[in-house]
Amino acid sequence: GAQHLMALNVAYNATLETYRLEVSTRYKLQILRPEVLDIMEEALATDEDAMPPIRGRLYRMLRPVHDDLKNNGLIQFQFHQADDRVLLRLHTPTQSGDALFTRRPLLRLANEKREAVSGFEIGRYLPSFRYIFPMGRNGDHFGSVEISLPFDQIQEKISKLLPASEFGFLLNRSVIEANIDAIQQENFSESGIHSGFLIEHPTLSLVSEHNVCSKTIADLEPILKSNPYVEKRMAEGTAFAVPILHDEKAYMVTFMPIIGNEGRNFAYVVRFTPADSLIAARNAMWYQTVAALLLLLALAFSIHHLRRQQRLLREDIARRK
Repeated sequence: GAQHLMALNVAYNATLETYRLEVSTRYKLQILRPEVLDIMEEALATDEDAMPPIRGRLYRMLRPVHDDLKNNGLIQFQFHQADDRVLLRLHTPTQSGDALFTRRPLLRLANEKREAVSGFEIGRYLPSFRYIFPMGRNGDHFGSVEISLPFDQIQEKISKLLPASEFGFLLNRSVIEANIDAIQQENFSESGIHSGFLIEHPTLSLVSEHNVCSKTIADLEPILKSNPYVEKRMAEGTAFAVPILHDEKAYMVTFMPIIGNEGRNFAYVVRFTPADSLIAARNAMWYQTVAALLLLLALAFSIHHLRRQQRLLREDIARRK
């Protein structure tokens, strides 16, 4: 169990670091440009009513960058102003001008400290792995830019590092309900493992689509859901692994928590891995048990035979007297 947890943790963090390096490079070379900073500086001094033309200019300027990001799985690309207005969501350009600092601690932190931050955070519409960078120059802070990706992209790279495994992504129900806009909550449904966790709709997530179609996961989910140990550990939000023997096959199911604000467990990455060694261990234990029983039977037979011989000997001695 510990080895499976360590492998998942290493693969997960290596994947996030790979994306961080890629996004950081794009930020420095494609986004932090004088013409982009000019627009952000202008926007900060502009009333909301006069913002549409400015947003249009920024959108046209960065549309090629956005298309390039999408081709690499980085689907969310947005700019925020230092006065807590969304300057532009390139993935949904019609939705802008709203305030996010109160519901997005990572975003607020990046703007308050004027430094790059990253982590998993649940926004108004989607849960994402986010990379946020400050935008400014000459000591002036204009706002921030954010590039983020869904778990599907993380899973794709983790799968290459941990082949022969299947993955799930479970989101804490209380966190989703507290952050995601009510109408967007229809995009989530209850997990088959724990009622306190949700999965994204299969039409929105390749991981969820695979979960729905996977016979292995469908077979193992009810077993996990009925296990009090699994229920307890998930409620605690801690990392753990559970061995399962089902239909003459063995699996190790590993739960790795994704920790968000204030140390809360926002989600679980779940890895389902065939574990033939468990079958071998079970068979070895069975053989050892059978061997021990045979030895006990042989010992019992020997004792019985010895006592019978002693009784016959005593009877023979008694007849001769």
